[in-house]
Parts: sequence; C-alpha cells; structure tokens
Amino acid sequence: MVYTKRRFAAELLAELERDLAEAEPPFSIIRLARWASTKHFQYQGRFEDGLNDSIMTIMLMEDGPEFELDINQIRILAEELLCPTKLKSN
Repeated sequence: MVYTKRRFAAELLAELERDLAEAEPPFSIIRLARWASTKHFQYQGRFEDGLNDSIMTIMLMEDGPEFELDINQIRILAEELLCPTKLKSN
C-alpha cells in the first residue's frame, strides 16, 4: 500500500490538533517530529512521489531550532499536500 500525501496531511493535521488539545506543553515539536519518524519507518519505500521530503521536514524539527516550523507553517504544509493545485493558483 502506498502512503499518500493526502493521508499523511490528514493524519498530520489530526496529530497537531490532538497535540494542542491533550499534550503538555500544548504544542510539542519533539512529539510531532517523533510521530513523523514513526510514519517514515512504518511506510519506508512506499511513499507517493514527493512525500518523503515533507515527512523529513517534520522529522528534522527535532534536530534544532533552525529546522522548526511554527503551527501555521505546519498547517500550510499539510494544506499544500491536501490541495496542491488550490494553493498554487492563489
């Protein structure tokens, strides 16, 4: 089974919302990066074209502040994966 951009984006948004609602602190870059690592290893070699870079972007947030994205940047990344043509046409 191929892990699609759409599925990753939907799961990423759900994880982000769950993190905001339940986690302490409310937004944990490390927890989200580790979640992405789990997805990376779970589906390794079975990604839709171009998805690996997006997963790596989230995974690398754990490696230092220069790699961190804020909540809005993460949402934009997910929205671009869900609807790539919609955002490019704006």
